[in-house]
Amino acid sequence: MGALCRLHEFGLLGKLARISSVSGGSITAGVLALKWAKLQQASSAKCFKDEVVKPILGIASHTIDIPAVLWGLILPGGVSGRIAHYYREYLFGRATLQDFPDTPLFVLNATNLQSGVLWRFTKLFMGDYRIGIIKNCKLEVAVAVGASSAFPPVLSPVVLKFKESDYKGETGMDLQGPAFRTKVFISDGGVYDYLGLESAYKKYKTILVSDGDAKTDAEAEPKRGWLLHTLRVLTVIDNQVGSLRKRGLIAAYEADLRRGAYGESEVKWQNMVSRED
Repeated sequence: MGALCRLHEFGLLGKLARISSVSGGSITAGVLALKWAKLQQASSAKCFKDEVVKPILGIASHTIDIPAVLWGLILPGGVSGRIAHYYREYLFGRATLQDFPDTPLFVLNATNLQSGVLWRFTKLFMGDYRIGIIKNCKLEVAVAVGASSAFPPVLSPVVLKFKESDYKGETGMDLQGPAFRTKVFISDGGVYDYLGLESAYKKYKTILVSDGDAKTDAEAEPKRGWLLHTLRVLTVIDNQVGSLRKRGLIAAYEADLRRGAYGESEVKWQNMVSRED
């Protein structure tokens, strides 16, 4: 949110061509997308605060994951259904992906656990390159954000059901067919790409990254029990994968393969973009 506020303050937010998000970032991106038209009509700081900042701070004041898990074990729809319910109630109502603006292109990224690649939700399409795409889908924003932020293991997976005829022709590389297309198992976008880089990196040279992830804490006495020990090992693996992606981004900045800025919660933004850009 701090990164968006600063971009809005500098008049750069409206110049973005693509906004790519994962996990909790997709909650904020969903709000920003639905408020985009209002922000263009009234670009004041007060408008941005009222339309974007306040709703996000509002939902942050509620605990939704614990009741979603508890009620999801009892009520129809499961945990993911309860999460989508809370997103509707507090932020998105019944808005769909078709309510997103045409520009910039908002991409809510998730992970397809079947194909093992990035699943994208946009106004133009949703799907992945292995199983194919569904064009102009009217999926609710609450469901798409819920899938992008389905943190494993308790909020994941989100199961999306489609007809094979929903997919456009022969799109998809190697996993076409009902086994992969009619029931799709989705998890948090950060499982595959914790910075949400891939959806923008391949197309644009100027990349601005806001990293809200926390660093892995050191443990003097790591747990030895199989369950907690496995959790610690997975945390270390996740941290290293994220670190490698971050190092690759910074190296691309330094080699002038990409221009832009990287910022994280513990480091101030270091802007490498010239004012001419």
